[in-house]
Amino acid sequence: MFKLQKENVIKIVDSSLMCDKLINKGFALVQTPIDFNAVEEEEDYKNMNFIDLKKTAKLKGIQIYKMKKEDLINALEGDLDAI
Repeated sequence: MFKLQKENVIKIVDSSLMCDKLINKGFALVQTPIDFNAVEEEEDYKNMNFIDLKKTAKLKGIQIYKMKKEDLINALEGDLDAI
């Protein structure tokens, strides 16, 4: 995912093609995918509600079928042995 900004407008896109199109329209790249991953890892999953955990897991490509909150937290933190 890429975060781009033009004046007070912020756009977040998930493809490099769309990112390039916005840059051609005058948007500036604010955060790259590496920056987003660093921010996400700092999140405290234990304080998130179940719905937000599910959304975050889906964005990271984690299969969430029949997972409990504790399982989602373990998967997001990379502790797949605990699931």
